[in-house]
Amino acid sequence: TNPSPASGEESASTKQTLESASTQQTLEEITLAMLEQLGAAVRPARHVPNTGALKWVLDMLASAEPPEELNMEWFSMGDAETAELAEALKTNKSVKVLKLRYNEIRDQGAVALASALEVHPCLETLTLG
Repeated sequence: TNPSPASGEESASTKQTLESASTQQTLEEITLAMLEQLGAAVRPARHVPNTGALKWVLDMLASAEPPEELNMEWFSMGDAETAELAEALKTNKSVKVLKLRYNEIRDQGAVALASALEVHPCLETLTLG
């Protein structure tokens, strides 16, 4: 068995990976090689949507005094969450500024947004990227 990382000892396979890493390899390539050696027990975290924040925004849009600006940057929203937002925007008449940078919005989410924005009367600024 490999010693635990908490013991401060490196496993033989980790040492071998680090020693064999040439200066031509990127940090990402080295990291992926190490993760491959560790197996399925360790995987980098990716798209984990902030569902609590999204629910709060959806509740705000349905409230008696919805906001004029929504800053939803870094919400880790994917296509499903973007589709939920798009549905809420179809009936919203207040949002003028919508900031969605630094999310995981792909083709399906963009199509859902475009569909909602066709009927949204007030949006002046949409920030993606």
